Parts: sequence; structure tokens; C-alpha cells
Amino acid sequence: MSLINLSRGIFLGAALVSCGAIAFAAGARAESVTVAAPARTGFAAALHAALADPEASAFYAARGDAPLWTDGDGARAAVLIATLRAAQDHALPVSRYAPDALAAAVSRADEAGRGAAEAALTRAFLIYARDVSSGLLEPRRVARDIKIDPPRPHAGALLRAAAAAPNMVAHLAALAPSDPGYEALRARYRALAGVADWGPAVAAGATLRPGDASPRVAALRARLTRLGDHAPGAAADAARFDAGLEQAVRRFQARHGLNQDGAVGPATLAAINTDARFRAGQLAVNLERMRWMNRPLGERRIVVNQPDYTVTLFDGDRVLFRERVVVGQVRFKTPEFSDEMEYLVLNPTWHLPRSIATKELLPLLQEDPSVLVRRGMRLVRTDGGPLPLDPSLHDFSGYTARTFPYSVKQAPSSDNALGLVKFMFPNGDSIYLHDTPTKKYFARDVRALSHGCVRVQDPLELATLLLSPQQADPRGFIDAVLAAGRERYVYLDRPVPVHLTYRTAWVDGDGVLQLRADIYGRDGAALEALNAAGVAGPDA
Repeated sequence: MSLINLSRGIFLGAALVSCGAIAFAAGARAESVTVAAPARTGFAAALHAALADPEASAFYAARGDAPLWTDGDGARAAVLIATLRAAQDHALPVSRYAPDALAAAVSRADEAGRGAAEAALTRAFLIYARDVSSGLLEPRRVARDIKIDPPRPHAGALLRAAAAAPNMVAHLAALAPSDPGYEALRARYRALAGVADWGPAVAAGATLRPGDASPRVAALRARLTRLGDHAPGAAADAARFDAGLEQAVRRFQARHGLNQDGAVGPATLAAINTDARFRAGQLAVNLERMRWMNRPLGERRIVVNQPDYTVTLFDGDRVLFRERVVVGQVRFKTPEFSDEMEYLVLNPTWHLPRSIATKELLPLLQEDPSVLVRRGMRLVRTDGGPLPLDPSLHDFSGYTARTFPYSVKQAPSSDNALGLVKFMFPNGDSIYLHDTPTKKYFARDVRALSHGCVRVQDPLELATLLLSPQQADPRGFIDAVLAAGRERYVYLDRPVPVHLTYRTAWVDGDGVLQLRADIYGRDGAALEALNAAGVAGPDA
């Protein structure tokens, strides 16, 4: 449906003003009478008939129905229409705002037409302002694991700010997220408008390594040159994998979150062969994600970026801690949400989720009941019945996942699945950050391996930094508690905001475009929704 509906013929009628009192002579009784306001006509009648938002109608009433966009020479209307025509630069759908229809409506000279055009401009402004400041999509409709509620601005506040703006061009530009990373990513998105592709793909085959020579190496060199990762010198043999090409591969791997070994295996080759249109869609999705999170995130805050497999502790713009993490497997996706970390648990007891106890532990018990003792686990009866006298000799073969009558706890130890510390921000998904005794997984470049919680490399350093504002010797305190071997809750004097995010494209502090794989398919779901809403790409 067109944004403009100049044919609406609904007349809202005259509003009644509040009763006013008429004062009589001293000693006389005061009487109240109702005075009807004169009915709106012309511009005002058409304006209020076409406005669909009560807050917008109240805004105009408060200013005596004076126009915001169509006053004088209509300069504000022209600026708004020009901004809407450039909405594709933000990966937003121009058709949603119908700028050509707005321009045609503004050209009408009669009062009723001008009033309807004013209302249409306001509706377009409000839709665009909300889209560019807090996102076009509803995140929870994109994927069930995206539990983000964007900060949708109110119509009245948007209109009052626009009316007070001394420079409408600057004001409309400032509606987008103020994070410098947003503008940097938007510039990269716009730059893809003229890129059809980056040349022929590199053919599949065995891993390419330094010293190799083949036509595939020549194709690799050409592709990396087009991508901007390789500055070819006076190489005598374009088909030889020389030291310069190796450095180019390492640079490419670094900005794609891959292990920087300089060899072109399956993961690196897949990233190299990704086409320009796919990358444009990836950037569009991440611009949308930045709009969803366009709000204060906290000065001291923890940010987990799931596709990057990293956790970062910020203090303002300063990075205090950044380390590798392991996130949920594809079948146990780590959700996206924000919360507040309230406390740490040192020497944590692991209460196994029932799904793990019945689907993973029970088959092991049926093969070898002594696994409980070896792993420091104990059974807890959930139905009030007796426990086995010796679980290591108990026959578990008769139980199914449905009939297993126990819950399972693992005592604190260095072998505990949660390691030595867990970081708690209580939430409905039972997701938290924690240590792990399985350190080998941190060496992998793909680290979607957990049951949904986030495992942190070097968690004791993170715990030390979190406790530093309230402990004179935070590491000494932590070591003493750990040495005691007993579970202990340590509450933070000031809760720390935690953001579990999903960013697959961003521009880092050095101006390098960073790209990551869409491990859970959320990019694909969001891009499908953007395309359905009319986002056509930077070259549209």
C-alpha cells in the first residue's frame, strides 16, 4: 500500500475544549459553561483527518496546527524527501517511504491538499526515524533465539525534536546510531554498490600451501588482489605460492576470524570464494543489528560476540580484557540478549540439566556405573525415593530418559565441567559464562561446541578484573577461595551489563572490515526478512 493516502475522507469533527468558569459579581454564584472550539477547516481539517498517530495529532494541536514540513518554501519537506530517497544507503527500503508520492503531494497548492501532504510527510518521517534509529525488523520474529527489544522512540518526542532542530539535514542524519562503527560499516556497504564480483572463484582442490605452483595459485593471487588483501609486486611467477602471497592469505584469515596458518584449506577457500552480493547482504544485516542495539550499553560492560567466538570487557572505549570463547553448538544455539551480571561462583557445583543427565550421562551409566565416582558426581532422588547404596554397582539399564528418577550434581574440582568459576546473570534461558577443564577447544577456529553456555579462556583473569573495584587484592582473594575447595558466591557491588551479541561484520579500530561465518543461520533469516520488506541492496 502506498504511504500516501490523500483520498481519506474521514473528518474527525471538532474537539471540545475543557469547561471554563465565568466569574460574577462578588457574592454571586459561579457557573460553568461548555464552550465548543470552532471546527477545523482547510489545512487543519485535512491534516488531522489523515494523521494516524494520536501523539502526532497532539503535537500539531499543541502548536496550533502550524505545519512542520510544508511551511514557507517547504525546505524541510525537500530535505526529508531527499533523505528518504537515499534510504538504501542505510540498507533500508526506499519504497517503504514513497518519496516520489510525497514530492507529488507537496506540489498540490490547495489547503486541503497541503494538509494531507503534511500528514503524509509526518507519517513517512516517523516510519523512517524509527527504522533508522532502532531497526526495520522485529528481532524476535527473525529467529526465536534473538531476544532483543529495540528502543522504539515515541512519535511525540521525534516530532518535537525535529521541530526544534536548527539544521534538518544534520538532524535527520543524527537519527542513525551514533556509534562510529555504524557509519564505517555503512560506508563499506555503499562501496559495494559498484562491485559486481571479485573475479573468478578459486577452484576446489587440495589445500594450497606456500611453495605450491599451479593455475589455482594464480587464481588465488588474482582473487586476493581484487579483495584488497594482496598488493602484487614484480613476481616472476604468478602461479607460485610465494612469501608475499602467504602474507596476503594470513591477512585475509585474520579479518575473517580464521586461524592464521597461511594455508588455503576448506574454510579459508570458502571465505575467499564468497561473492560480493552475499557480502552486501551480510553488511545490511549487521547495520540492522546495530540499530537494534542503539542504546546505552553501559560504561563497564561485557560483550560476547558469538560468531567471533570472543568475550570483551570494556571500560568506556577501553578494552580491559578480550579472550576466546566457546559458544553453543548449532543444535544448542546460544541466544542473543542483554542482562546484568550480578555475582560470581567460585568452586561451582554443576547441576546437570536434565537433558544432559538423561541423554548423555545415562547411556554412560548403563555401560559403566563407576563413571559417577570418576567424575565426582552424585545422584539426587527427585521423587523422594531411596538412593542406590552403591551407585557404582547399580543397574541403570532399566531406565529411560523419561523414567530416570535422579538429578545429578558434580562436586567442585578442577575437573568440574564448569571449571573453577562461573559468571552469573540470571535469565530464563539458564545461560552463563564459565570456565572449563577442556582447554583444547580454544585452539580451534570454529568453536560452536557447548550446550549453549559460554566457556571462557582465562576466566580467572576476567574474574580478577570484575572484582578489582571492590577487592584490594582480587587475585589473592580468588586464590584463597579456590584453595579452600568449597563453593562460594561473590556478589558484585555494581552489576555489570552483559550483552550476548551476534555480529558477523564490523569495522575494527584500525579501519579493517572484519567478517565472520553465520554459524547459526541468523544472517540468512534476517536478510530474508529485509528483502521481504523491500531492501534490495546498495546498488538499487
